[in-house]
Amino acid sequence: MNNNNNISADWNNVVSNNIPANSMPVTNPNIPINNNNPYVNNMKTKKKFKAVKKGMDPMKIAFIVIGVLMALICAFLLLFPLFNKKKGYKEGIIQANNFYSLKYNANEWQKNNNYLVNSKNSKFKVDNVTQTKAIEAYNFAKKDSRTELLYRLKSEYKRTITNVVMPDSDFKLLRSGVYLATFEYSTSNGSKTIKGKKYVVIAPDYNFMLTLTSIVGDKETYKEVDNEMLKILKTLNILVKRVEKTTNKNPTETNTNKPQTDKVVEQKNYQIIGSVNYGYMKVPTNWKRFVDKNSTNTNNMQYISHDLRYVVTMTALSKNANITPLDYLKSIEEKYKKSNVVQYAKMTRERVGIKKYETYRLDMYLEDDKVWMSVWVFRAEDDRIHFVSIEGSNNNSTVFNYINTYVLNRNDIK
Repeated sequence: MNNNNNISADWNNVVSNNIPANSMPVTNPNIPINNNNPYVNNMKTKKKFKAVKKGMDPMKIAFIVIGVLMALICAFLLLFPLFNKKKGYKEGIIQANNFYSLKYNANEWQKNNNYLVNSKNSKFKVDNVTQTKAIEAYNFAKKDSRTELLYRLKSEYKRTITNVVMPDSDFKLLRSGVYLATFEYSTSNGSKTIKGKKYVVIAPDYNFMLTLTSIVGDKETYKEVDNEMLKILKTLNILVKRVEKTTNKNPTETNTNKPQTDKVVEQKNYQIIGSVNYGYMKVPTNWKRFVDKNSTNTNNMQYISHDLRYVVTMTALSKNANITPLDYLKSIEEKYKKSNVVQYAKMTRERVGIKKYETYRLDMYLEDDKVWMSVWVFRAEDDRIHFVSIEGSNNNSTVFNYINTYVLNRNDIK
């Protein structure tokens, strides 16, 4: 009890004397100060720090900074592959017959039959790759020559696809010496509209031509798919060798008011084209059969010149076709006027072929394609209506005279 009273009394003394209960004892000035205490002698500590900082070697500081930077660079180089992997990059390669190779992200594009398809249902495929001397007929250093080829390519696509738009008036430079042309298209498949782009890559120094087709998915736009395609096309590696060039006159420099120097088919350099159903004609041996693998129309036969400037088309209607040759020709004219800008159209009658068939002839200039087109429609001895057309960039060319070699029976050709 007494102890408790003493404690209480001491506490009362403390309170009555206004001394804080937890106050520190007054420091004795004769006792040395402990410099290890961070709360003591703060001013001296700051001065000491400044003295140390002032005395640091600048070279040491530079080495420390360089060391930190090198550590960061090493960390970046180590983590970058992991970052790419995290994004899902996996290299895929398209390569064909030692002609070329293309690279793509195999985690974004998956193989499905002949196409590569992405998650947004867009897809593309390589249509064809070739090394052809036909490219030598065009001077890529001159815009007029490039433009002529551009319209020629558009015309070829329009044979099988009605709606073809050329978004650019010239080739784009994919990289030095490699040119790119694109054509937007749309076509119907039942109630569904299919749209996409045709890509033509040409490297004149190699006589190299690569063609591709893209189809835009429901969740993407033309531009989005086009950007992805450009990334892939920029990886193009051409594996064929450069070719020796022969000096050719630019076809666009010729005078369209005078006949071209194309030779009429001669005995030593012609081939016979055609079939039992369509009849036969003579064309030069360097002309090639043109077949569009994407087209469902197999009821005709087409041949194209080595420089891609002229095309011959042959077909025939069935025997029970309830139409006259003149009405059939008028329907052809209407069809072209709906799908093309026809600046000139003239219909005449003339006799053509070895047997001098009496024909109706239609001459047109197709502004959209920059080509002249002549169409002959006539009834032959098989009682079928036959169709023969020749088209090209120069209507004065003797190519348009190839119609006079036409016969229905192959044995009649000379």
